Amino acid sequence: MAVREAMLPIVQEAARRIGAYSGKLDVRVKAPHDYVTRIDIEIEHYLLRALTEAFPDHRVVGEESFHGLDTVSGPIWIVDPLDGTTNVIHRLAPRAVSVALLFDGLPVVGAICDPIHDEMFDAVRGYGARLNGQPLSLAGGVSEQAPIGISSGFILWCEELDDRQPLLDLGRRFGKFRIMGSQALQLCYVADARLRANLSREAKIWDDAAGALIVDEAGGWYGDITGRAIFPVNALSPAAKGEELFSLASPLNVSQEISALFQYTEFRL
Repeated sequence: MAVREAMLPIVQEAARRIGAYSGKLDVRVKAPHDYVTRIDIEIEHYLLRALTEAFPDHRVVGEESFHGLDTVSGPIWIVDPLDGTTNVIHRLAPRAVSVALLFDGLPVVGAICDPIHDEMFDAVRGYGARLNGQPLSLAGGVSEQAPIGISSGFILWCEELDDRQPLLDLGRRFGKFRIMGSQALQLCYVADARLRANLSREAKIWDDAAGALIVDEAGGWYGDITGRAIFPVNALSPAAKGEELFSLASPLNVSQEISALFQYTEFRL
């Protein structure tokens, strides 16, 4: 618990800096439709420095400066300084700082802070999830009117399927879809019952590590679309920077229903 209390002010300060930033963005293209700005770099530098000072015995890696790790044993901080870069470039709201502590590849502490709505989601494995210090729980269920969050990568994957029936069934069964441009926040919205589920085909470990823990600790399910666990991870190779996670987050009963729709699909995970 002491780790969480030391981490939260660091994450909150990073989010404050994003909200207060008024300099040039200096947009650079990393890959098609994938960008990095001066904000990403400056906030990552702050987080790496602050976390290293607070936890000198832990390793700290960030999305923009990651070059690979030979082993994931022990404590490793995973930092996404700005999830929602495209939104920032185009002056759209959803954006967040996401920080997670992995121990032997499993998220054990995590926080996601939204500077626009002043919301801090956090969790400690075995101690539950919170929003601005108040407990989060999916025990009361999720409204059937709540939409499903998806990613643009999930749509592209569905377009490649020979059989579009699972996607059609998903739409008929669950109705509305939303793409908010911040995977970290979409996972938090599952934990807070704002979304009925979230399906993503393009996110990386940086986007998901903290959110996966928050969903788990709120009583939900996070794993791949076939029902298998994604964490703990066994390695963080240089290639991990480009490896896409195919994840599903939702209450358990909803995840089982969604997985059943795709059970006969030829998966390319």
